[in-house]
Amino acid sequence: MFREVFRWITDYWYSSFTCLALSRIEGRCTLMQWIKLMIKVFLNEPLWFKILISITFLASIILSSSFFTNHAYLRSCSKLAAAIFFCAYAIKFRRNFKTALLFFACSVLCILLSISLLF
Repeated sequence: MFREVFRWITDYWYSSFTCLALSRIEGRCTLMQWIKLMIKVFLNEPLWFKILISITFLASIILSSSFFTNHAYLRSCSKLAAAIFFCAYAIKFRRNFKTALLFFACSVLCILLSISLLF
């Protein structure tokens, strides 16, 4: 199951990185090569995008920790940070319709979860 999902993600994301050279072993991308590729792509992004992604990712992790379980507003902010994270990547991958749709769907789901935590 994991290999099928990983292959599906690499096939769709690989089409967005056609300008980058991706070394493959026996027609498949190894996990370490995929991680290196994602780091290279992330480092080539503009500074404002790196800051936005880093802050929203860290805010989502920190605010969803067990320390804040009694604070509904902070947990809701965690979901909103995740929605901003997914929306930023959806806009970045807008040329690949299926990937962008997946990120937008995750963003909408996070927004719905953040609203449901408040009520």
